[in-house]
Amino acid sequence: MTHASPTPRPRRTLARLAAAGLHLLAAGAHAQGAYPCNGPGPGRDVVGMSPGGQGIAAMPLCVDRAAAGAAQGASKPAPDPMQIKVGEAFAAVSQAFLDAQRKLDERQRIDSDPQFRRLVEGRWDFFPGDGGNGSCAAMFSNRQGVVRIMGPGEGFKGATLTFWGSDVPKPASLQTVRMTLLQPKAPPSTVPALNYYNPAERLGAIVFVVPSIDAALGAFEETQDFEVAQDGKSLVKIAWTGGGAARETLRRCVKRQAR
Repeated sequence: MTHASPTPRPRRTLARLAAAGLHLLAAGAHAQGAYPCNGPGPGRDVVGMSPGGQGIAAMPLCVDRAAAGAAQGASKPAPDPMQIKVGEAFAAVSQAFLDAQRKLDERQRIDSDPQFRRLVEGRWDFFPGDGGNGSCAAMFSNRQGVVRIMGPGEGFKGATLTFWGSDVPKPASLQTVRMTLLQPKAPPSTVPALNYYNPAERLGAIVFVVPSIDAALGAFEETQDFEVAQDGKSLVKIAWTGGGAARETLRRCVKRQAR
């Protein structure tokens, strides 16, 4: 008597998890400069919510406080530390940075400046730092771009997977678009995603929804490759290293914030 082999269970990857977060719609909150966030934070205010769908909770939409209060002459707030890091990464992915004339200067600076070397070759940043309040986030950046996993947050119980890159469209307002997320160990996932541009970050951004932060943590790998494409055109290719330690740092933050 023979027994049929059990059907192999699909490997849980971030691409598969993004596919589970279908129909994230951004209609209903079109404040100029609004972008998806995980709740209020340093220098930003929540101005609306994106409607949810198929089990995905609505997501807060934020604007920078200076933009929200410009008409009243509001003073400029302290910059959001995550936006500072994305802005720093912009220097590593800008065309000027890749100019052949600067390659020797870049190599010399990499050799002499350890912090700059981390920026170019890849580094992890974590938010909030040292037990601060706010949504937990792990962000990896290198010369290819930036990828961040963040969540949950105020009014949003899921998690987000966000990519920034110099080739990502920079729309004047928040857009819902179909994007394909590719990873070597999963079939391509083409799903609705959010596309926005925040001048403070200087890079276009694509946001995918992940059903939960626990699901995202379960899909972390030590080394991980991502590609985001639209209509067959590649927009971002980025690969991280050190994912195991990053996962545990993010897990500790999530447990701390849940208390």
